[in-house]
Amino acid sequence: MPYENQNIQVNEPGDPVQMHTLSTLINKERFYNQIRPHQALDYLTPAEYINKYHPEVTSEKSHMY
Repeated sequence: MPYENQNIQVNEPGDPVQMHTLSTLINKERFYNQIRPHQALDYLTPAEYINKYHPEVTSEKSHMY
């Protein structure tokens, strides 16, 4: 998950509204970076573009994996 190492402040642990919002944002980011092709990237997803043109960037350096 992209946010597992970031400090995300939740008002109440297990707050269903905040957990749903976080889950929705993570899913949207995954769709944007790993599923949706981008015209500006020659119709590749950002993750595909990085793999193709910048293979030196590993999963440890990029939040797109």
